[in-house]
Amino acid sequence: MSFIRITLLSCLLIIAQSTAAQNIRFEASTDAEEVLLGSYIQVEFSLKNTDGTNFSPPSFEDFNVLSGPSRSSSLSSYNGVVSKSLSYSYVLQPKKEGILTIGPASIRAQKQDLKTNPLQIKVIRGSGQSIDPDMELYVLATVSDSVGYIGQQIILDYELYYRPNVRSVRFLTEHEYDGFYSLPLQIARSAEKRKIIEGVEYKTKLIKRIALFPQQTGTYTIDPAIISLGIPLNNRRQSFFLQSQLVGKEIQSNPLQLQILDSPKDTTIVQSGAVGQYKMNISKPKSTITTDDAIIINMEIIGDGDNKTVIAPKWKVPEGLEMYDPNIVQDEILPSSSKITHRKIFEYLIVANRPGKYILKPTFTYFNPDSSRFVSIQKSVGPINVLQGSDKEPVISQANQEVISDIYSKTELKRRGDGLYGKSLHLISLLLLSFSSIGLIAYKSYLVKSGKLEESYILKKHANVQVMSRLSHAEDLMQDKKEKAFFEEISYALRKYLSDKHNIPALHSKKEEIELVLKEKFNDEIIQAIMDIFKQTELAIYAPLGSMNMAATLQQAKELISKIEASELI
Repeated sequence: MSFIRITLLSCLLIIAQSTAAQNIRFEASTDAEEVLLGSYIQVEFSLKNTDGTNFSPPSFEDFNVLSGPSRSSSLSSYNGVVSKSLSYSYVLQPKKEGILTIGPASIRAQKQDLKTNPLQIKVIRGSGQSIDPDMELYVLATVSDSVGYIGQQIILDYELYYRPNVRSVRFLTEHEYDGFYSLPLQIARSAEKRKIIEGVEYKTKLIKRIALFPQQTGTYTIDPAIISLGIPLNNRRQSFFLQSQLVGKEIQSNPLQLQILDSPKDTTIVQSGAVGQYKMNISKPKSTITTDDAIIINMEIIGDGDNKTVIAPKWKVPEGLEMYDPNIVQDEILPSSSKITHRKIFEYLIVANRPGKYILKPTFTYFNPDSSRFVSIQKSVGPINVLQGSDKEPVISQANQEVISDIYSKTELKRRGDGLYGKSLHLISLLLLSFSSIGLIAYKSYLVKSGKLEESYILKKHANVQVMSRLSHAEDLMQDKKEKAFFEEISYALRKYLSDKHNIPALHSKKEEIELVLKEKFNDEIIQAIMDIFKQTELAIYAPLGSMNMAATLQQAKELISKIEASELI
């Protein structure tokens, strides 16, 4: 038993070492790409996921070495993956102005010599002007995109710029992000950076990052956030046991404005609702099956858009195959320090109506907001050989069917009958067929003139059935205790009903805009009931403060639909 354990541990160690060896890196980094003459920079050379010897630094000919090398090492484990790091750091002072180069460092690792890339540092003279005390500390709010789309992820950053030391940071107020689904990101702890702003050197640090997913179109303003900073006060009595006192200072960030557009549409392609950056993977099915079996294709989608807007695309299958509505078998959020990534797996069930060899081409199309165009990803699967199963006879097309009649030894000739041609029954049939065709043409003309063939008429006609079906689905979500999904379904059901039944643009409009249109169509009681449901769903989705009464909201929605339907009959 002990021999088996030792063998297993040895195998695991070899696998871990080989995996780590694939991620070996030797990199150079600095805390500033631009510095003032007379200031300093910190340079670090890091070896990742292995041990090294014979470290050789660059010459640093354009710099004075103030300290270093300072050697440090770290070992960490996350989800069973072990990583290690060996670092050498220096503090350098530039000797002159201009673009200065720090050459590559080298180290011996895994029986090979590794080198870092050279670094370039821009050295400039300071402005020499006195600094406004109010500008010694400030927070800059920035967004990854000031113009975005519904379904796109927008990153909101709060970055602190400071000259005096700052010990603590606390947000006192924060915007509610109305019209967005927001998720705070856990930003990784990192060393402070330094930047030159108008000839003044600042230390900078990212203090908050939020992922925003627009839910409605419009122009939105993100109000300034008020932030409390703790600044150490110089104290001669400071010691190991008696730390310096902190002086509080409140500052606020700058406001931001975002313009959100509706998700682009293209009728020539199969829509998936995905907006952002995406990749697709396809599972490999069996290469040989029978008509008794089903072809199962799993489509894995990984991207940074809003997972709620992404639906399974219905791509075309070759003639002879039939594809059923796909199912979602997995839907998960993968947060990181830089952005939110989501992963969805759609399962497609495809059956063959007849034997043959088939090639499938699953396709996923998404909208790339960076290039403002649709991008299609297509994978080829097959050929899949489908054999005849036990429950069906081979299907032979009429065109290829060869019929061999029996052979008779004696030929008998018979007089051919006259049939119906030219008789009264034949003439009556022709007249009936003609009148039916004229009637159908006239009825279709009536439908076109009355508008009953238009999509809006069809949507209006079936709006009540659709909303009740969605409320039934919401009731299922309530039974499963899926609170967030329940309120999302209630909100969408009501907005879709108002859009289809009363031609109110409620799907992607703000509550205030919807309320203005409602006043032209309904009485105050109905309007108040609609706005109350919208308020309840928004609170539950975007600012949950605890468990809400789903049964009461569902009952309100059903009673509201009944009142609206009844008001139209009066």
